[in-house]
Amino acid sequence: TPRSHNNERIRKLPTPELFAYMSKCMKGNAMQYITNSIYPVCVEAALRVFKREQFLFLRFEDLMQMKAPGLVTLLANFTGLYTDDDIIRKVRGGAHCEAGRAKKVPLSFGKA
Repeated sequence: TPRSHNNERIRKLPTPELFAYMSKCMKGNAMQYITNSIYPVCVEAALRVFKREQFLFLRFEDLMQMKAPGLVTLLANFTGLYTDDDIIRKVRGGAHCEAGRAKKVPLSFGKA
């Protein structure tokens, strides 16, 4: 079962304690945050290192509804990577790359 974290207490932790807590939860496995549901801890730790404007947070539900051209445009605008109408046109033709059309939910640890 996912562990419940008190987000307010996490925000108030001094940085060394926050990173120590995060390390204890992960036990050295970089992808363990997914199964432990410690997103709030990881995000808070990352925000102590990087500026907020360097992050693009997307809700899973919204990502699953996005069409590939819109997602590519959003990511290009956020990252500053080059895109143009030709690239978007090619992406539009590849609807098989849309998360909502996947047979199995991406990053799902459940059975298909």
